Amino acid sequence: KNIFNEPADMAAGVSGAVRPAPARIEIQNGTNRTGLAQRTANALMALGFTVSRVGNAAERAYEKSVIYDLTDGRFAEAIAKIRSVIEANVSSSLPVSIPTPADAELLIILGQNAAL
Repeated sequence: KNIFNEPADMAAGVSGAVRPAPARIEIQNGTNRTGLAQRTANALMALGFTVSRVGNAAERAYEKSVIYDLTDGRFAEAIAKIRSVIEANVSSSLPVSIPTPADAELLIILGQNAAL
């Protein structure tokens, strides 16, 4: 018996590749618009994203939304999809004034330009 045969599910055409875990996202409202972060979280969750936390940013005067990529580019495809929903700049470095999220790979701070 050949122990190196493909498993039955691979022979049937099912990919054996392991899918990466979805990015965990924290969304913060950087404006004074009530409910903006939650509406954005709902829109992203409807697209299959995992939102680990929703809240307000310490500063509430953001003009432009920003996606902080805390993964060195591991979720570039997810970021591109998020940017199709919200207009945002992308940064790979978090300013020292913003605490690093405990349970997220991407931090989105919504600004006045957020449409949701």
